[in-house]
Amino acid sequence: MKGLSESEKVGYEILKRYEGGFVSRRDGAIAVKILKEDKTLLVWIRQSPITQDALKLFKKIAEKHEYDELVLLKLYSEADYVKFSELSQFRIVKSVDEL
Repeated sequence: MKGLSESEKVGYEILKRYEGGFVSRRDGAIAVKILKEDKTLLVWIRQSPITQDALKLFKKIAEKHEYDELVLLKLYSEADYVKFSELSQFRIVKSVDEL
């Protein structure tokens, strides 16, 4: 998996564990849609803090899909640029094991 971003590598790791596929591989908007325990999860994988522009782009991508739950997989510990309330729609996890 040479040449892939950390987020894309994590996306492939998720897809090894669960049925599904990539929704987006666009820089800053790496996302997979998976089936877990009869629920459809849309997982946004981020390796850097979320900006307003990144959040707007992800919302535009997500609105085209049906899902039961939005999950934000944060691969970083820095604070996001958006308000906490703007991320309230997500279940936030820090590893693939938490999905």
